[in-house]
Amino acid sequence: MEEYGVIAQEAYDVFNKHVESAWKDVNKGFLKPTEMPTEVLNRVLNLARVINVLYKEGDGYTYVEKVAKGGISSLLIELITL
Repeated sequence: MEEYGVIAQEAYDVFNKHVESAWKDVNKGFLKPTEMPTEVLNRVLNLARVINVLYKEGDGYTYVEKVAKGGISSLLIELITL
């Protein structure tokens, strides 16, 4: 931000564009045949998904209350009514 003289939101927007581009690269690479076992690729992909969820809207690892607690609780604790 200091180097280019931009506000925080502009920097976030640039980073989000890079993240979107990286996800496109991951998805494209995942569709190509490879010698790597699918189990290994799935673990790497799942790690990338977790990191994306935790850091998409701030530091969800350090500040769990603010970012990640609601998503984790709705996924693992709260009941789904049918």
